Amino acid sequence: MYSIQNISIESSAELFKYISEEDIYIHYLGDFDNNTWIKSPFRPNEKAPSFKISYYKSKWVWTDFGRDPRPKDPINLVQELYNLNFIDAINKIYSDVYLNCTSSKTIKSILPKTIYSSCKIFTEFKDFEFKYWEDALFTMKDLNELNIHSGEIRNNGIVWNNSTAIDPSFVYLFDKHSPIYKGYRPYSADPKNKFYAYNVVGHIQGYDLLPETGDILIITGSYKDVGVWKKLGYPAIAPHSENMFISPFDLYDLQKRFKHIYVNYNTDLTGITKSIQYTNEYDLKYFNIPSTYGCTDPFELIMLDPTSNYELLDDLFKKKFKRDNHSTIQQ
Repeated sequence: MYSIQNISIESSAELFKYISEEDIYIHYLGDFDNNTWIKSPFRPNEKAPSFKISYYKSKWVWTDFGRDPRPKDPINLVQELYNLNFIDAINKIYSDVYLNCTSSKTIKSILPKTIYSSCKIFTEFKDFEFKYWEDALFTMKDLNELNIHSGEIRNNGIVWNNSTAIDPSFVYLFDKHSPIYKGYRPYSADPKNKFYAYNVVGHIQGYDLLPETGDILIITGSYKDVGVWKKLGYPAIAPHSENMFISPFDLYDLQKRFKHIYVNYNTDLTGITKSIQYTNEYDLKYFNIPSTYGCTDPFELIMLDPTSNYELLDDLFKKKFKRDNHSTIQQ
């Protein structure tokens, strides 16, 4: 006898006759807010949330920056959570979410929030803004080449941060046509509000600055560090978080273009753990600043003594390279 209890779901279109995308997320993850960072269900003990659910192109998608920065649908979430193929996943969802809910009223529907983001670039830095970079010996030429600007980001018409002497903010304008940009507040007390990223999924910081080929490429932890390595003459790129990495496709391309690729993440628990993971997984080399220097990344090292520490960083890296490769870096 046919009933809703014994039917078999054969497609996503059939599944969504009974439940919505929101229902799936709420059942497996609980109530959520649009485009808000939460702890990943794959890493429930992580300290910095790296998972979000967003309303994108009329669909609810999830992104886990610790696994894969590409947005995915809720069926794929269940596939990955329970290691299921597509048909088994949609039938599990039908059983768990539709058949086992006592009432559809127990499921909270979340209305999508439309987010309008805009970026405005100013022609000049304020004095206190330029001083932040000047203290690390960055020149206006450096900042222009890196597309680091004084600017303003608005979210639904509200200014993300008013740049002040005690809380300056900057705009990294990676692509003005797409657009792709990122706001940065170096002194923000709230780590969740230190960055504002727009349209960065799949983007690699510094990628557009790379030469076609080269001897050494450094994958580092932030765009500031890309700038430091660039001043020393080393091509460098950075994912938008240390909890994410370059896609295997892009990395394969980079390995064909560069003879030696080094991972240079922060000298802290997360950075060291991720450095080991990525170097082992992709057969790369690593370089970390020794903890004895009292800093965790290249930009911090430079700020301790800009007049001497560019040379120090260069020397530390060359020594590591020589140990790894039993040769000297050709000048």
